[in-house]
Amino acid sequence: MKKITLLFLTVLLLFLLCGCYDYVDIEEKAMVAGFAVDLSENGYRVTAELVSSSGGSDSEIQSKIAYSEGKTLSECLRNMISESSKKLDFGHCKIIFISKTAAEQGIDPILDIIFHNDEIKVSIDLAVVRDNEAAAIFQTDPILSPIVSYEAQKTLESMSHYLSVSPQGFSYKALNHIASIGTELVLPMFAIRESEQRNSFYLNGCAYFKDDHLAGELTEAEGRYLQIIRGDFNKGRPTFTLHDIAEGGACCISPEITSFSGGSKPSPEDPYTIYVTGTVKLRMDELPQGISIETAESREKIEAEVQKEIEDSILTFTDKMLRQEKNDIFGFGRLIYHKDTALTKEVSTEEYMQKLTVKASFQVQIESSGISKKPLQD
Repeated sequence: MKKITLLFLTVLLLFLLCGCYDYVDIEEKAMVAGFAVDLSENGYRVTAELVSSSGGSDSEIQSKIAYSEGKTLSECLRNMISESSKKLDFGHCKIIFISKTAAEQGIDPILDIIFHNDEIKVSIDLAVVRDNEAAAIFQTDPILSPIVSYEAQKTLESMSHYLSVSPQGFSYKALNHIASIGTELVLPMFAIRESEQRNSFYLNGCAYFKDDHLAGELTEAEGRYLQIIRGDFNKGRPTFTLHDIAEGGACCISPEITSFSGGSKPSPEDPYTIYVTGTVKLRMDELPQGISIETAESREKIEAEVQKEIEDSILTFTDKMLRQEKNDIFGFGRLIYHKDTALTKEVSTEEYMQKLTVKASFQVQIESSGISKKPLQD
C-alpha cells in the first residue's frame, strides 16, 4: 500500500514539474518596447514599437511599428496580433506615450490596462506628447539608441536626476495621485522638433491634471519649482537674473545647484499656513563680465539676489496654481490632512486652496567657483 501511494505521489509531482501550461515560444512573441495612445473616430488607436533583430552573427537591433484601432484599449491590444502576427510581449515595455487629446479625455482607461495586465510593470513611465499625435514620436530619430521608447525612457530618468525639471511619471505614482485627496497628478511632456536634417523629440515642460483629465501645462522653470516645493529636487542648472550687481545693468547666471534640502510643511499653529523652505548650494562655473565671487561681500550679494528670486518665484507660482487654476499639484492638501485628519473633508473640496497662505524661506550658499580646487576665502 505504501509503495502504491508513493508511486501515485511521484507521478503527481511529475505533472506539477512539467513546465508552464501557457508557455509560448519566444519566436512566437513580439517584444513591445513602448506604445502610444491616440484617439480615433471609433475610440482609440494604439501604436506599438516592436523590437526586432536582423539575426546572424552581425545582428542589428531595430524597431518596427504596428498599430490597431478599437473602441477600447483592450480591443486595440487584442487586435494588434493581426498587424504583428505574433502575441505581444510587454515584459520589456518601458514607456507609454499619451496624446494631449487622449489625456484630456482621461487616463483612467490607460491605468486600468496597466494594473490588469500582469505583463506590464506598474513602474512603467507615462508621458504626454505635446501638439502631435503620440504615435508621431516613433517617426523621430533617436541619437544613442535604435529604439525610440528606450531612449525616451532614459531621457526621463536622466532629466529627473540631473536637471529636476519634471517628476518622472511612474504609473503607480500616477494612480496614487489620482486616488489621493489634496494633490494632483503631473506628468512629463515631450515635444517633437521637425527639421530637414532629422526629426527629434525632447522633454518640454510638464502636463498637470485635474483628477485623471489633463488640465494644463507647466513651463520648464515651473516644473523645477514644483520639484523644489515637493522636496523632490535633485540637481539642476536654473537661470537667475541679477539686477543690482553688474555695472552694465541686469545680467543672467546659470549656476549648478549641487545640493538641495527642503520641502513643504504646514505651520504647527495653523495648518492652512504652508512653509516652503530649503537650503541651496551653488557652483559658479561661469560669470558674466564684471561679476566676481572672490570676496565674501560679492558672494553675499549674489546669494541674496538668487534667494529673493527663488522665494518670489515660488510665491508667484503657488498663487497662480491655487488661486487662478484651483489646482493643488503641490500636495498641500495632503500635508494638511496628514497634520490634522479632522480636516480631511475640507481638503476634499477646492475651497481650502483659497484659505492657504504660502511662505517661502531659503538659504543660498555659493560653495565653489567651479574653476579652482582651492576653497573660497573671505
